[in-house]
Amino acid sequence: MTYYLSIATEAATIAVVFASVRPDVFEYWYDLLLWMEAKGGFWKWISKPIGLCHMCVAGQIGFWWAFYASGWAISAFPHIGFTACAAILLAMALNKFYEWSKSNPVQYQTTPRNSRRTERCTVRPIP
Repeated sequence: MTYYLSIATEAATIAVVFASVRPDVFEYWYDLLLWMEAKGGFWKWISKPIGLCHMCVAGQIGFWWAFYASGWAISAFPHIGFTACAAILLAMALNKFYEWSKSNPVQYQTTPRNSRRTERCTVRPIP
């Protein structure tokens, strides 16, 4: 069971980075997904599990990864279902933490080299 929980954790992390953080490497992929969403109908429906929705991506990765890890055995479906659901819940939590970290600037204390006093600095997230 811990093996499937680790798969869920890794699937959720990959999904949040892929669907929420959106690295620049996949810029053309996101342009395609946004075009598909704007087109509507079937294209809007299919664009979510392949990259626009972090929970959908986490569920897909968790499901297929657990299915592969179980040796493609249908008898392991309870474990596969648990992995997909746990990946979705963990992706929700990770995305909330990511959104929170973007909105709250980090404050810390720093001491300049030529001074004995402490200044207050604010680090702002990169837009």
